[in-house]
Amino acid sequence: MNNKRMMLGIAIALVLMIGWTYLVGYLDKQHPEWDLTGRRERERQEQIAKQAATQPAPASTLPAFATTGPATLPATTAADASLVVTTTPATVDPTAQRVIADEYARTSDLGSIQKEDPAFALGMTLSARGAGIESITLNDYRKTVKTDDRYVFQTPSTIDPSATRPLATRSVTVNGVSHALADVAWLLERSDNTSVTYQVNINDASGPLLRVRKSFTISPRREKSDSEKGRQYEVAIAYSFENLTTVPVRVSTELNGPSTPPRELNAAQDRQVIVGYDNSGTVQVANHFVEYFSRENPTMDLTRSDKSLPLLWVGSSSVYFNSLLRPDRLNPAGDNQSPEYIQKVEARLINPDVTNSTDHQANIVLTTQEIEVKPGPGNTVTLPFRLYVGPRQRQLLNAAYFSTFPLGFDATLTIGGMCAICTFQWLINILVYMLNIFHMVVRDWGVAIICLVCLVRLLLHPVTKRSQITMSKMAKLSPEIEKLKAKHGENKEELNKAMVAFYREHGASQVMGCLPMFLQMPIWIALYSSLQSTFELRQAPFLYFFGTHLTWIKDLAKPDNLVTWSSISLPFGAHLDGLNLLPILMGIVFYLQQKYTPKPPTMTPEQAQQQKMMMVLSTLLFPLFLYNGPSGLNLYILTSTTIGMIESKIIRDHIKKRDELEKLGPVIVDAPPRKGGKKLSEAPVASKKPGFIAKVMAQLEEAKRQADRSKKAKGGK
Repeated sequence: MNNKRMMLGIAIALVLMIGWTYLVGYLDKQHPEWDLTGRRERERQEQIAKQAATQPAPASTLPAFATTGPATLPATTAADASLVVTTTPATVDPTAQRVIADEYARTSDLGSIQKEDPAFALGMTLSARGAGIESITLNDYRKTVKTDDRYVFQTPSTIDPSATRPLATRSVTVNGVSHALADVAWLLERSDNTSVTYQVNINDASGPLLRVRKSFTISPRREKSDSEKGRQYEVAIAYSFENLTTVPVRVSTELNGPSTPPRELNAAQDRQVIVGYDNSGTVQVANHFVEYFSRENPTMDLTRSDKSLPLLWVGSSSVYFNSLLRPDRLNPAGDNQSPEYIQKVEARLINPDVTNSTDHQANIVLTTQEIEVKPGPGNTVTLPFRLYVGPRQRQLLNAAYFSTFPLGFDATLTIGGMCAICTFQWLINILVYMLNIFHMVVRDWGVAIICLVCLVRLLLHPVTKRSQITMSKMAKLSPEIEKLKAKHGENKEELNKAMVAFYREHGASQVMGCLPMFLQMPIWIALYSSLQSTFELRQAPFLYFFGTHLTWIKDLAKPDNLVTWSSISLPFGAHLDGLNLLPILMGIVFYLQQKYTPKPPTMTPEQAQQQKMMMVLSTLLFPLFLYNGPSGLNLYILTSTTIGMIESKIIRDHIKKRDELEKLGPVIVDAPPRKGGKKLSEAPVASKKPGFIAKVMAQLEEAKRQADRSKKAKGGK
């Protein structure tokens, strides 16, 4: 009975949680500013289009100060022909004033975007505007399972490209005067297939002040040793400031962090801003889902954790990809691994007026401390950064290079979600390890998931069997329990004592009825976390060795989509973009499981009503909750439930046969003589040692008896 109440409580909690989520989304859509926001956005876009049509292109993007330089720009420009930015346009010779329109579109390419290029794992396109990243292509991975296009991310937001271009310089402050550089076309100093350097000079009324350089360097593919694994997804950034005066200058800068990867999941929270903090030599990760940002709270200070731990790195991720920026220290010596030149790190919601949280876009901004650069040309301060832009894959992030402090990127493998707090890392590692072992044998991730189900069910079979035997025994004893309840009435203390004595006398226990559920819950939670974030399941088909045309499951990381159509909006922010067969089969299996589960011989009307409610909830609620979930997870639950039904049927048949034998009474068999002249009946019978669970139950009963004796002794005094 307690087990049923617990299941009912869990089901009600899930209903309330899902209902609350959809209700909040629905109410957000009914916000009175919705129409006003849309009108403002349309007016803004119309104004931008009108300006582009009526004004020359350079003037529409001209910063507040003039940019001057040579009349022509070769493909590779020497250091003395760098772009000059000045805050005093009046002092600039008008004949030398210029803006090269095509510079605003100039890009430089590193690496390769060709499919599975043998030399490079990524292709990188850099923009002259702010010397930032225009896009990064991971040429080993497809964008979607239906196309052969490569996976592209780290692109600026279409809402405000200049302010959101990854790693672009927003501004440089020299001696207290800020110079906006996000929309300035920096000059290309040098470039090859692995490295590029941009530069910009800053002047004031007295002449040249500062030369700013930014270089990006990528690594080719390397040997798959543990120390080198994954380095092909790392970008080294050197951000330097050269003093062009004869006196010291004070410099600080503001630049963008990595952008958020595209969504991978149709449902659930996917994109997040993540931060690694120094927790006494270990990496502690904090994650903030983009959906959590709001109009009321559009910014979040990430400089220190809620426990004031110092920052190590910052970035963003989706379920399957990471983009993590590590500001390296200027002085490698010492125990403090936190970058000393970072003053502030902030995440900002760039479209706060959008009410649908799944459409939110966030930007990361880093601000440095004020740094003194010594006088004289050649005196330079360089800020080093490392950027990881690659898969959120255990094979890579568990390698020595990325898992060692102060990087510790392996800590990003299991973060996020409401179940993160109750997920055991060691259990996830075991399950993923076993999943990989099965995949090595069967060469199919879907079949490997089914094998994992069989193994977990086999390990839990002794507990499940003992539980069902106990529940069967308690069902038979329910009439006697009802008599005890009638006898003791409202006296709960006496009733509890009588029931404990009754269960002890008949060898039954309420704990055993709930034990399988308690043992399976951590496994289910760990599987939910691991199957939803196991990179190998991304775009992995089920039964691929029969040919993809023979299976409707083309991607175990996405809903199975037997039939697809254009997305249909449903009430409370939900959507429907296809017919998913696995959740429907799951509902059918849950219904059959509830229908053929043995019921107590005597049930009150309230108990019968609860049984009906449980059947409805399990048949509808869980398939609805997991309708847009990953097909790999749904395949696991469907297989586990089906095997559970078969297992339960076998155990019930075993119990039925045992009961029939007990009705016949003891059967004496005269065994033939054994070696040594003794009959089997005369041989000493070895007592069977109690199992682990029996020992635990005996210890619990003994502790209960001691507590009762102690209580009676205190009462007698």
